[in-house]
Amino acid sequence: MTRSRLYDQFTDADQDCSRVQRTDEFGYWTVTVERPLLDDEGTLITDRKGAHKPYPKKRETENVPFTYGGSTMGPAGKLNVIQAYFATEIKPHVPDAWIDWKKVKAGYEIPFTRYFYKYVPPRPLVAIDADLEKQVAKIIELLREVEG
Repeated sequence: MTRSRLYDQFTDADQDCSRVQRTDEFGYWTVTVERPLLDDEGTLITDRKGAHKPYPKKRETENVPFTYGGSTMGPAGKLNVIQAYFATEIKPHVPDAWIDWKKVKAGYEIPFTRYFYKYVPPRPLVAIDADLEKQVAKIIELLREVEG
């Protein structure tokens, strides 16, 4: 039996300690979003080829998940996923922005908190107050001993 088949058939894992996820759930593309450079009159500044010059102070980066928009294509869906993200999340707010495709990079991170964090509610306020009252009483008693 191959290793991948054994991996796929393993079902006895404790869900609190072990999870099987698709690798594209951890992937993202870092996309550089550029804005045009304007002169004092608000006119676009272009280079010799007529392309808009970017304004470095307004440059931003966005992390676009491989799974954005329900995509299951992973790294192969790069163009479609990034364009969908840009059209939905950026273009409505910054219509003059564009993507610098030469700076797009893929990355991966495993957000352990997202997958393994279990919320534990705080103790009731009454219990906290009772503990504080006990500590205050101990401090007052110690101060009385010191004063003497």
